[in-house]
Amino acid sequence: MNARDSFLDTLPQPEQAASVSCFHCGAPLPRVVQWSVIIDGVEQPMCCPGCQAVAQAIVDNDCTDYYRERTALSRTIDQSALVPEALKLYDAAEALAKFASPAGGE
Repeated sequence: MNARDSFLDTLPQPEQAASVSCFHCGAPLPRVVQWSVIIDGVEQPMCCPGCQAVAQAIVDNDCTDYYRERTALSRTIDQSALVPEALKLYDAAEALAKFASPAGGE
């Protein structure tokens, strides 16, 4: 066994991580997993449609070696970066108080 194989043996195996984290990026899975991709004959859970799309593209282009050769999980985008600045004002407590009421009609 060479040093590379020894290092790979220390990484979490897909079977170990599959039930709690996204196979592609490692993010926690939602309670109900809606997305998955068959990778090397095994259905792997994904945390979101973005990871599913990227993983499916990797599979469709016969690049599944990526998953066998990777040394770290894929990076993900900062979710707050997806919200345009002009819309972030609606997340402020003052704005929410004007347009929403607490659950139960209080």
